[in-house]
Amino acid sequence: MKSTGEHIKALLKEKKMTQKQLAELSGVTESALSHYIKGDRIPSGVTSVNVAYALSTTVNYILGKEDILDFSNIKRILEQNKSKMTNDEKAELIDLLFRKD
Repeated sequence: MKSTGEHIKALLKEKKMTQKQLAELSGVTESALSHYIKGDRIPSGVTSVNVAYALSTTVNYILGKEDILDFSNIKRILEQNKSKMTNDEKAELIDLLFRKD
């Protein structure tokens, strides 16, 4: 199972975001964020929420817990992030939903 730091680091890379940008978006210091990524510290509840929101993910994912992604959770995540998505990303989701396996 990946650590909190590994999850944050992977999401930073995926979103092409710097630690400084994430620190600003989540309201934590760069130093604290660095400690989370190194695994020296685990973010508090409020900080976990802020980091997860800034990275467009869930607290469970940040903390390395299994996400329960039922319809209501998926819908909530999509609603929170639709303005950040490109038209190509939205089209990819639609294609995924209607693709026959």
